[in-house]
Amino acid sequence: MPRLMAQPTMVQVCLAFLPSLLLAQEPSLGTELTDDRARLDSITDRGRQLAAYDVAAWHGTDAVQALHPGATDIRGYLARPGPDGRWEVLFGRPSQNADTFYVTFAATQVHPGDTTFTATAEVPPRPDTGSLAAAARALDTTRKAFGRATRPYNVAVLPAPAGSWWVYFMPAPTQWGVWPLGADVRYRVSADGRSILETRRLHNAILTFKKPPPSQGQLAASVHTHVVTDWPEDTDVFWVLERSPSVPEYIRTETKIFVIATDGGITAYRADR
Repeated sequence: MPRLMAQPTMVQVCLAFLPSLLLAQEPSLGTELTDDRARLDSITDRGRQLAAYDVAAWHGTDAVQALHPGATDIRGYLARPGPDGRWEVLFGRPSQNADTFYVTFAATQVHPGDTTFTATAEVPPRPDTGSLAAAARALDTTRKAFGRATRPYNVAVLPAPAGSWWVYFMPAPTQWGVWPLGADVRYRVSADGRSILETRRLHNAILTFKKPPPSQGQLAASVHTHVVTDWPEDTDVFWVLERSPSVPEYIRTETKIFVIATDGGITAYRADR
């Protein structure tokens, strides 16, 4: 969902993957491929984390806005799961030299998996020189690399291997009931948040998903074609998990067909020529 505190940035958009088609019934498929189970499971896991991050950021932002923060109180936010499984969203501002992140508001999930968050003001602001400060630096480092925006973007910062960070830039919805996918990028950033280790363009052109009118019947699935890579991306899983109605997504690449189920699980099939 759109969030008022989404971080705006921009990449140049090129037409490089084909629009989504809505299916009245799911197609039959051929031979299932099982050789890359670990890779597909890792894509599913990151997509599920993105979906949980988005829910936390959305509802955490709503909870904090109800406290009417001042114009200078918040320059960004970071979300993370706590040890008990409840997500927290921490709002605040970095110090001038970015060695500290000052938490000015915190929103905490009432129960794991819930959409209810309670918010509190941190008075005085709570300083953090550890993981929050590093994640804030990672966000700032990648924002500079990503460039300026011509539309709203949401950003997610997640832990990556070896103490590094994944930072995702994804187009934010701008219309209720319409979910965009594309023009998104994933960065891997060093543990201190100061250096970009890897840049991965996930998709190029933006396509959208919205519920068809009742006159078109019940929707069974949708499908799109990748031409950037031969694999589904983390944000493909995120897209399936966040949109409504909840239906599977079929992704056609040069050699394979992938099916993302409504729980984010991925199955691969050999594409018939």
